[in-house]
Amino acid sequence: PALEVNPSHPILDLMDKESDEERFADWAHLLLDQALLADGAQLEDSAGFVRRMNEMFVALKA
Repeated sequence: PALEVNPSHPILDLMDKESDEERFADWAHLLLDQALLADGAQLEDSAGFVRRMNEMFVALKA
């Protein structure tokens, strides 16, 4: 499988500016999980996906 990304997407802009390696990894993991879901796959760790999503939403508000 291939993952195609739009280099102009605002999420990639956020990732480019992210200095925290753990948060960057969470962004990358979220993008991969979203691609898998969009392709019809099931996630191995759906609870982790929800946790990462919630943490990122809270971080964006701060």
